[in-house]
Amino acid sequence: GELLLSHFHNFILHRFLKNNFDPEVYIRLTSDPAMKAQLLKITDRIKNQYENNPGYIRSQIASLREFPFGDLQHCFESIATHPEISVLLIWGENDNLVPLDNGLRMQKLMPNSQLKIMSKTRHNVIIEAQDLVIRTIIQFLTSI
Repeated sequence: GELLLSHFHNFILHRFLKNNFDPEVYIRLTSDPAMKAQLLKITDRIKNQYENNPGYIRSQIASLREFPFGDLQHCFESIATHPEISVLLIWGENDNLVPLDNGLRMQKLMPNSQLKIMSKTRHNVIIEAQDLVIRTIIQFLTSI
């Protein structure tokens, strides 16, 4: 998998960027010209990272290699056995990659978690609602 990903990363990158970082998708979510400009700027930064920083691609490959895709429920259940661990789940209301149902299930598996649903956002919630996400994280961290 890693060899294929590194060998075909340009093809995969093009498809990924087209499907996940299409500025037109995000621009349609707002009528505010300043927000549209910010979304275009953020999208350009992300594309630049992928296109010009080989370390970024390597870090993505490492994340894919280390992520426990097959045993996520067990991971969440093990976190639940540690009530001293506070968990913040931030979810896009219209996430089409990992739908909101998954966030609701994660919250049930981890009673020590808080689920914050960002309205009118999709999977890339940090891009679509950057200021709100930052405020939510700060609020969470100051409450624990």
